[in-house]
Amino acid sequence: MFKDTALGVENLEKGRARSLSMIAVSFDPGRTGPSEMAAVQQQFRASVVRGSEIFGGRVFGLGGVSGAPSKSGSCATCHNAGTTRWMDIGTTTAGAAGHLPLFKITCEATGKVTYSQDPGRGLISGKCEDVGAIVVQQFRGLAARAPYFANGTAKDLDAVVEFYDKRFGIGYSDQQKRDLVNFLKVL
Repeated sequence: MFKDTALGVENLEKGRARSLSMIAVSFDPGRTGPSEMAAVQQQFRASVVRGSEIFGGRVFGLGGVSGAPSKSGSCATCHNAGTTRWMDIGTTTAGAAGHLPLFKITCEATGKVTYSQDPGRGLISGKCEDVGAIVVQQFRGLAARAPYFANGTAKDLDAVVEFYDKRFGIGYSDQQKRDLVNFLKVL
């Protein structure tokens, strides 16, 4: 079955197997040659590096996020290795996902009413400030786990970046959004 393919048994035994990058180019006749492919890869890698710098270095206000470790920070402030913080970033608020049930939650101590599609940590702790707070997810293999957010309201990584840009008024340019998405895709 694999006898005549580039990585076929005979080619592997005789040391004639072609590299995977050459195979990808040979299977797509409309693609450009290896040097042009290298340039495309180099541009993508540069985009990923810029996205990483945005993720770790672009500081913005974190106002209105219960459980946030500070009043301002970068994406990495909340999304970092080992974080098991409960936070409410606003993805569970009324109307975020029209297909999910909406709960009316009344805090007995203050009378404050909150509408949420996910009571979050409030179900566990019983505290009003924990309503809507969910665990910050890790990013390993993120690109393979769409849709995003606990309620599935972000269909792809572009929608995730767009949500955060609007939610926190960050003001990303189109290029910065693309760079950030490319960075998230490789995690």
